[in-house]
Amino acid sequence: MTVKNNHRCPKRGKPWTKEEHKRLSQLFPKYSSWRLMLEFGRTPAAIAVRAYRLGLKKDVSKGYMGRDRNWRIWTKKEIVFLRMHYKKMTAADIAALLDRSCGSVATKARSLGLRKAKVWTTQEKELLKKIYRRRPLGEVAQIFGCSMQAVSNQARKMEIAKRTRPWTEAELKYLRKNWRIMTAEELSRHIGHSPITIRGKFRELGLKKMTYWTQKEQQYLRRHYGKKGSRAISEFLGKGLVAVQIKAQKIGLRRIYWTKKEDNEFRKLYPEHSNSWLSRKFKRSPATLWEKGQKLGLSKKFGRKITKWSRKDIDFLSRHYKTMRAGDIAAALGKSTIAVRGKAGKLGIKKNKYPRHLHKYWTKEKNAEFRKLFPKKSNLWMARKFKRSIGGIYWKARQLGLRRKVKKILP
Repeated sequence: MTVKNNHRCPKRGKPWTKEEHKRLSQLFPKYSSWRLMLEFGRTPAAIAVRAYRLGLKKDVSKGYMGRDRNWRIWTKKEIVFLRMHYKKMTAADIAALLDRSCGSVATKARSLGLRKAKVWTTQEKELLKKIYRRRPLGEVAQIFGCSMQAVSNQARKMEIAKRTRPWTEAELKYLRKNWRIMTAEELSRHIGHSPITIRGKFRELGLKKMTYWTQKEQQYLRRHYGKKGSRAISEFLGKGLVAVQIKAQKIGLRRIYWTKKEDNEFRKLYPEHSNSWLSRKFKRSPATLWEKGQKLGLSKKFGRKITKWSRKDIDFLSRHYKTMRAGDIAAALGKSTIAVRGKAGKLGIKKNKYPRHLHKYWTKEKNAEFRKLFPKKSNLWMARKFKRSIGGIYWKARQLGLRRKVKKILP
C-alpha cells in the first residue's frame, strides 16, 4: 500500500469514482479508516459511510489489526516472560523491557488471569497474629507493605477474628461522667477506644449528645438576638445555626419590632431606594423589608414615567423602524428600546432581515441546471457553482424532490 505524504483531504466533497470503489473494497477490510484517509484524500467519516453503503466490513483474517498503527501481537516468549515476572516486577518495568505500554501489559495480564498476590512467609503470619487485634488495619498494612484488603483477606484465611477490646467498669464510669463535656475524639485519647466505638457505645447506653446552654450564653442571646444575625451569634458562641434559632424560639425571643420613627422613615425611602440599600440602612434582611412594604401597601417607583404615544411619534416609528435601530429611535423619541419594540409589535411593523436587492431568487433556468447536476455532483461543488451555501442547496434539492442514488459496483 502506497501512503501519500499529504495529510489533508483534497478530495473532500468530490464524488467517488469506480476505481476508488474497487480500491476501497481491497483495502477497507485490512486497514483502519484513519490510515485510508491518506490513501484516498478523504475524511475517515466519508470512508466509513461509503464502505457501509457498499456493504464492506473489517476482516481480521485478512490482517486487520485495529486502529493503532503500532499494535503488535503478543509472542509466546513475551507471554512466558509476563507469567514469570508479573508478580515480582512492576508493570512499568515489564513494559520497558518488552517495548510496550503499561496499559497493554495490564490488559494482557487480566486476559491471562494473572494477579499480584502477596506471598506471606511464616514469620509474617506469626507477626500478623500478634498485631492484627491490637493495632488498626491501616498501620498493619503499612508494616507489611501491602493494601488493607490484602491484610484482611489473609486474616480470614488464618481465621483471625478482629475483636474489639471489652469495656471495663472504670472506662464506662469515665464515659458517663465526661460524655457531655468532651467530644468522641477527646474521649478516645483518654480511654483508648476509637471514636467510632465510642459513638456506638453512646447509642447502646442511650446517651444523646445535647448542647446545653449556660446562663451567660442565654444572656448574650437575649441581648444580641434582635441586633445581630443568627449566624454571627452562632459563630461567637460556638454553636450551630439551627441550635441558636431553636433556643430563641423556646425562650420566646423575636426580632426587634418596628418603631414609629422607623415606619415613617421606611415609608419615605421605600419607593425611591432598592431593598439592598434599605437592608444596610435598617440592618434587616431584604425579605423582611419586602414583607413590610407589602403590609404597608407601598410600591417602587423606578424608571421613567409612562408617557403616551403621540401621532408624531407613531409616524416617526413607522417611517424609520425598518432602517434605523431601536436604540436610535428610543433616543430620538425619549423612550426605552423595550417600549419602541413593543409598540412596533402592536402596530405590526417588522424589520426586513433579507432585503430584496440582496436576496437571490431561483430562476427556471437555474432550476433546470440544478436538476441535471445534482445527481452527479456533490453539495460542495454545487455550492461553488451556484454561489450559495451548502444548506441552501440541501433545502433546494428537498423542495424539488431530488435524491442521490449510490449504485453498488461490487457484489
